[in-house]
Amino acid sequence: MALINTDGVTMKRVIRKTSTRLYTEKHVIKIGKSGSETALRCLILLVLLFSCIQGCFVNASSSRRTFHSKSLESDAFGLSCEQTCLVLVPGDYNDTEKRYPVVYFLHGFSTGINFFDGIFAGIETNDVIIVVVSGLHPIVGGTFYANTHALGDWETHVAHDTVRYIDESYRTINGSIGRGIAGFSMGGYSALTIAMKYPDVFGSVLAMSPGLFEPGGIEDTEMFTDSVKEHVTQLCESLESSEDKTLEFTRAMNRLSPADIRRFTIAYGIAFSSESSSEAPFLIYPYRKQGNGYALNSGELSSWERNGFGGIEEKIEKYGENLRSLRAIGIEYGRFDSYSWIPRGCEHLSNTLSERGIEHQLTTSLNAHSGSLENRIRDTMIPFFVQAFSEGASEASEPPETAEPPGIPGYPWGSIFIGLLLGSMVACLSKRVRAGGSPHPPIP
Repeated sequence: MALINTDGVTMKRVIRKTSTRLYTEKHVIKIGKSGSETALRCLILLVLLFSCIQGCFVNASSSRRTFHSKSLESDAFGLSCEQTCLVLVPGDYNDTEKRYPVVYFLHGFSTGINFFDGIFAGIETNDVIIVVVSGLHPIVGGTFYANTHALGDWETHVAHDTVRYIDESYRTINGSIGRGIAGFSMGGYSALTIAMKYPDVFGSVLAMSPGLFEPGGIEDTEMFTDSVKEHVTQLCESLESSEDKTLEFTRAMNRLSPADIRRFTIAYGIAFSSESSSEAPFLIYPYRKQGNGYALNSGELSSWERNGFGGIEEKIEKYGENLRSLRAIGIEYGRFDSYSWIPRGCEHLSNTLSERGIEHQLTTSLNAHSGSLENRIRDTMIPFFVQAFSEGASEASEPPETAEPPGIPGYPWGSIFIGLLLGSMVACLSKRVRAGGSPHPPIP
């Protein structure tokens, strides 16, 4: 569907082999036979060539769309609320008038839509629109798609602003029956959280290698190593006497790489501290400097776990009925995930759902955290949502009148181009057949 289904080298080889085969067949046509037989053989060749050409055109169908998100206007840094998402539509989108279900995909902490543009490039998405929603803040990094005073309401940005924009811009199937939400790592956790809070918006959810803690699992992370404790506590202390806390905080974050565990820790704290603040450093760290060591605020540590990747029992107790109303719930992880707390957290979630009688699907593989991600999306995610959508297709609601395809709707430019090309070839071949000659064989 949406993008090229094979890498460029493989596709070129296929086309080259196909072209050689076609030219060879043309070369052995005996023009001395009847004109009708020659015309028939030429027609067969044209049909084969049409299939090759159409296969190339069907796949190039991704685009980046930018829109204003009102939910992010409360950003403490005063940054633009214009957000860009990656949209992948079926290859026949502009050739039909039908409507499509949508999967909203949330990425990991240090990745973004650029990374998943490459991932989805080799995947057939089977009549499903996929929208990769950015969850990156220009200064902080990953937002965990959470609502905070510091970074704006990212959860609402996904569930309301992005969905509204896509429904107004594309031919979508309205309602939760035509929407699913998926995510990887940070985005896997966020997909689960948003799905259980907004079952009227999303009818199915799949979490891939999601950030999840079993009870006490937060202590197994790297967020509280001595080096991280030193960095975060020093940052918090230095900002106390700073005249421009936001500027100093920005400079400190700019010195950290996107995947730095210290950046992850600060961002996690901004999303899940016991109190959300609009003043830098925007978080309450569970440790503070004390003499030659660090003093633990156990209550704050508990808040970090409960508000974030943990607190699974409490969340299922609170949103149990919402979860039961979902058409499909899926959890997927790699057994060799380097973050050992993720497999344990996934199993704990699965066991807790089972204890509550909530139906779900648990899928494991012999992969690391992000290993074979493209294959996992193709072999697990796509079939998961195709099945979920097919089960509820008959209940699809009428779409809004405002929805229309982006660009110039109703004109299948790929088919028009192919038609013109084939028309020209037919004319050329007809002239050669009437003249009693044959098409020239290719130059090797």
